[in-house]
Amino acid sequence: MKTMLLCLSLLAIGLAGCECEFHVGEKKEKKDPTPEELYQQGVFHLRGNGSTTTRPEQALPLFVRAAEQGHAGAQYNLGVMYERGTGVAADPAMALAWYRKAAAQNHPKAIYNLGVMLDNGRGAAENPQEAFTWFQKAAEAGITEAHYSLGFCYEQGRGVARDFGKAAAHYRKAADGGDRGAMLNLGLMYEAGRGVDKNLKEALALIRKAADGGHDKALFNVGRILEREGTGLTDLKAAVEVYRKAVEGGSAKAMNNLGLMYEEGRGVEKDMKAAAELFQKAAAKQDSMGMMNVGRMLLDGLGVTKDEKAGAEWFRKAAELDNPIGQYNYALCLEEGRGVEKDPKKATPFYKKAADAGHLLAMVNLGLQYINGRGVEQDYELGITWIRKAADAGHPLGFMNLGYFHEEGLGVKKDLALAKQYYQKAADLGFPPAAAKLKKMK
Repeated sequence: MKTMLLCLSLLAIGLAGCECEFHVGEKKEKKDPTPEELYQQGVFHLRGNGSTTTRPEQALPLFVRAAEQGHAGAQYNLGVMYERGTGVAADPAMALAWYRKAAAQNHPKAIYNLGVMLDNGRGAAENPQEAFTWFQKAAEAGITEAHYSLGFCYEQGRGVARDFGKAAAHYRKAADGGDRGAMLNLGLMYEAGRGVDKNLKEALALIRKAADGGHDKALFNVGRILEREGTGLTDLKAAVEVYRKAVEGGSAKAMNNLGLMYEEGRGVEKDMKAAAELFQKAAAKQDSMGMMNVGRMLLDGLGVTKDEKAGAEWFRKAAELDNPIGQYNYALCLEEGRGVEKDPKKATPFYKKAADAGHLLAMVNLGLQYINGRGVEQDYELGITWIRKAADAGHPLGFMNLGYFHEEGLGVKKDLALAKQYYQKAADLGFPPAAAKLKKMK
């Protein structure tokens, strides 16, 4: 301690004649970082400064401090982090709250994300009407995706009255901005002539443009249009190639359609084994049509070893997923005892579900169950009602059975003239047994 004092004393003597001023020990005040500085520090940690290492946990408190001071960008980033569970446990309600704060300051992306969350019922009760309002604001702020969402709302009548014309207009704006989903949906509207003049060529061009980016749904739809006969655009080989690309991307629908092309030898050499494998891939993705097709192949031994029990089980799985064809096929198995114990009574509810979904053969078979009292109490009136529904929808078996009922007076008053009319309608639909009936009645 003495030595230090001496040194200080000597220093003081040595400076005695100096005229300069020294402010010894003066401290500068440390300023708190501004909200923007906090935000930029958070971004630095979130992005990792160009490296592969990011530090979202360190970014979070910086964004919170900036957001609490009203920084819209920080509020938006917190919404994203809470929505995705980045650097913090996912919390949709918190995400929604931060998006609302940023949206109140007109942050375009926050406005859009707020609409998406409200539309999907994440963080709060589903509210399509409020979501639509936010989508409008986001579109006005230049968010391309918002035009897609508005198009979808107008097309589906979600949160606003359905208007195909407005839907097409918004899809067009989003498509012009590069949104591939909008290109696909606008293409489908051109295909159906909804909100725009029907134009299959324009539809294909738009959907192809969406598919160029590897959009699986677009690839599937390109294949579907190219596969269709009699359009002037048919190209089966091209359809096969497009379906293959969609299959590589995991499209179960493309697996089914490509499988059918292999099964039928359309655009590709017929190959039942390849067809069965594609159906199995679709079924493995819990696709009900894939399940139905696997069941069909197993039931008849097409491309696989015949196994009626396994086939019926796949029909049952498809039926449980509310696939009307699966419901009909499983009902048929139960009624005929193929792969399962014969039980017409158990078949009835499956026919009913399929018929309610519009499956015409299910309507006919359900009607015949009631006519014949097979698995249900006999009821001619109800049976004829179901068969008439099939006929009204244009199924030849509906007309054929109505003709037979009137010819024989089964459940209705016998009327040969009316029977002939029904047989004629069935014959006009290309049903040979009806033509044979008419020939015998002459």
